[in-house]
Amino acid sequence: RHNRICGNIALQLTDRLRGYAAQVFIIDVKLLVEAADCVYYPDVFVYGGSNIANEDKLVPDATLVVEVLSDSTAARDRHQKRVAYQTLPSLKAYWIVSQTERRARSTAVKRVAPGRQQPMVLGIQYPAHGWQMRL
Repeated sequence: RHNRICGNIALQLTDRLRGYAAQVFIIDVKLLVEAADCVYYPDVFVYGGSNIANEDKLVPDATLVVEVLSDSTAARDRHQKRVAYQTLPSLKAYWIVSQTERRARSTAVKRVAPGRQQPMVLGIQYPAHGWQMRL
C-alpha cells in the first residue's frame, strides 16, 4: 500500500510538472539536508535545480517533499524530518500523507527573511504551480 501511494503521487507530480525544470524522485534517492547535517530518503520529492543523474542518488535540495506515514515512521516524519526539511533553501511545501485515512497535511514554507521561514498549514496543493492533487 505504501509503495502504491508513493508511486501514484510520483506519477501525478511527473505528469503535472511536465515542461517545468523539475525532476521527481521516489524512495531510493537520498536528499541532502545540509543545514541539519543529515541525509534522508524521502518517499517522493521534487528537485527544481539543474538536471541530476539518477546514478548520483544524492540530491542537494528540494522544492517539495512527500512522506507517506507508516506506524514505524509517523512520529519521525511529523517532527524530526519536518524540522530538518524546513531548512532546505528551496522548499515550498512538505506533504505528510496518511495510508489509512483519506487525508494529507501540507506545510508550506513562506520565507520571511533570508534564512528564516514561517511554516503555514494549507490544503494539499503545490504552491509553486497552483494545482491540487486528488489522492
